[in-house]
Amino acid sequence: GGSLVIDGDWLAIGNASDDDPIELYERSGNDFVLRKVLQPPVVAGITIRGFGAAMDLDGDLLIVGDASANVGIVGNAGAVLIFRRDLGGVNNWGLEAALTDDPPASGNSYGSAVAIGTDVAVAGDDSLERAVLYRRIAGQWSSDGLLEPQVLQAGDNFGGSVAAEGDIIAVGATNGNNANTPTNSGSVHIFERNQGGPNNFGQVAEVVGSKAEFIDEFGDNIRLRGGVLAVGSPGANRAYLFAPGAAGWSEVAVVAPPAVGFGNAEFGSAVDFFDGSLAVGADTWDDTSSADRYGAVFLFENQIFIRCGTFDAIFCDGFE
Repeated sequence: GGSLVIDGDWLAIGNASDDDPIELYERSGNDFVLRKVLQPPVVAGITIRGFGAAMDLDGDLLIVGDASANVGIVGNAGAVLIFRRDLGGVNNWGLEAALTDDPPASGNSYGSAVAIGTDVAVAGDDSLERAVLYRRIAGQWSSDGLLEPQVLQAGDNFGGSVAAEGDIIAVGATNGNNANTPTNSGSVHIFERNQGGPNNFGQVAEVVGSKAEFIDEFGDNIRLRGGVLAVGSPGANRAYLFAPGAAGWSEVAVVAPPAVGFGNAEFGSAVDFFDGSLAVGADTWDDTSSADRYGAVFLFENQIFIRCGTFDAIFCDGFE
């Protein structure tokens, strides 16, 4: 349970410890049934050491990042593994690609954040402040360079979080200095396909929180669902939602937990959004005292979005 991701009817749970397996469950009615215990693959030249530490699911694809993997004689060089559900048999989740940095280097954080879409994958590396883009062409995954932010400032931690959906890719910079005030409050860069050329992913927006604070870790983790971007800001105990509109990407919601009586609860340490429901994790939520910090998950709903599929509908079927 150290990491988990869900998409459609599939749920992947990783232990995020050493080389333990990933468990893959499929929804069956109101239950999830274990379909596959996915062991770390044996890949020539790569030693997997943190299988399941970072994951993403999209349809039939599972991407796993291991920033601690050894590549050849290079320790902690990082590796990214891509699995396809029916490769090698029904629900087999066979290894489709094993990706490494070029060249492998020790001490970076390549693969510490990963995201995948139908034909694109992203490996984040906030140590070198970059996000490596991969494409699947004719059944083969290969590097397609770096996602280039319009403004990259030293120390931004660009690449600390990544998300992908369809023609959109988002990259977090948790120490970004691009909010009006204060500094080091974080930002998220949004890239879209066909910006700057056919099939090129160019930046279309950089979003910041309306309630930015100094070192608020905005963009610590991010999620794209249905064209909506969820952003956690655990340093400030907040979570945000952004959506595209006629004027570009804009903030549509900001949420906070009930009053915290015993310090920072890290509300926003995990976020997910789907069909009008926003789930927010708080790693150190304190129930009764400063010694009781076992964590919590909060659920928020937007009834307009649930009924209309948008945040700003005035009329729609079943709602007025």
